[in-house]
Amino acid sequence: NFCYCDTRNNDDIKNFEDLIINKKSELFDIIIDDGSHIYSDILNNFENFFKKVKPGGFYVIEDFNHYKYYPHLNDSPASSPGIEDIFQILKNKKKMQSILLSKDFQDYCFNNILEIKVHKGAQEDSHIAFIKKR
Repeated sequence: NFCYCDTRNNDDIKNFEDLIINKKSELFDIIIDDGSHIYSDILNNFENFFKKVKPGGFYVIEDFNHYKYYPHLNDSPASSPGIEDIFQILKNKKKMQSILLSKDFQDYCFNNILEIKVHKGAQEDSHIAFIKKR
């Protein structure tokens, strides 16, 4: 099944939640975040939806580094690590100070991420991350 959800639209979020309730399934084999590419949206979506991936499934973040190339997408606080740095921190199971990723979610990631693979696309600004759930 394919589900579309604009995570900046409250009606879409409500419809998505209703779909999950009606299907009596809260977990997905794969979730692809092909969202706004705004730094905070990427991390917000990750915290909200990674928990909805089945064990052995994937959370995919498409073009996660666009915020580095397009200033209007970069709303990261000055002290925030880049998303690739966050991936490395999560792989190494090290706590970080973040206003966007809660300490509880960081702990969840330490216990539930099996691996994170990042691939460079053909375009300079194109990267994709595959986060496999334990």
